[in-house]
Amino acid sequence: MRMLTCLVASVATFAEAQATELPKQGEDSYTTDYVVTSMKATKFGDRTVTQIEFAGVSHNDAGGTMFDKLGAHCIGFGENGASHGDCVDVDKDGDQIFTTYETPGPSGKPGTGVHHYVGGTGKYAGISGDADFSAMPVKSADGTVLFIVPHKAKWKLP
Repeated sequence: MRMLTCLVASVATFAEAQATELPKQGEDSYTTDYVVTSMKATKFGDRTVTQIEFAGVSHNDAGGTMFDKLGAHCIGFGENGASHGDCVDVDKDGDQIFTTYETPGPSGKPGTGVHHYVGGTGKYAGISGDADFSAMPVKSADGTVLFIVPHKAKWKLP
């Protein structure tokens, strides 16, 4: 009986470990719902410089595990419509994905850009790749700035 109990426990542990392992690369669609927590615009002659901070939650559009249920926090800087910044996404285990982002501004399609995966911790250590995104503003009854941001990601782990 003891041997059977050990076997069942070993199989359960192996199955749990297998369930949390991620593939080495993939393509995923995920959506992040962001709330702007801070925004300050300053005019310098004909230039407008904006500092922005926003946070949100991501979910995998197909119900997969990659990019699902991540808390996101970003800080950025924009000038005359173009912007760039840095983000950290964290999962329930505390593992993090680090990204940079950029939007082209008036010369490109408004609200579009790309996230670049530049590293991570835990199961995301060494992640690389890109995610094209398009930000859709949402009206809020209290004036809070909200965005729904679908991403199309291609990523790779070492």
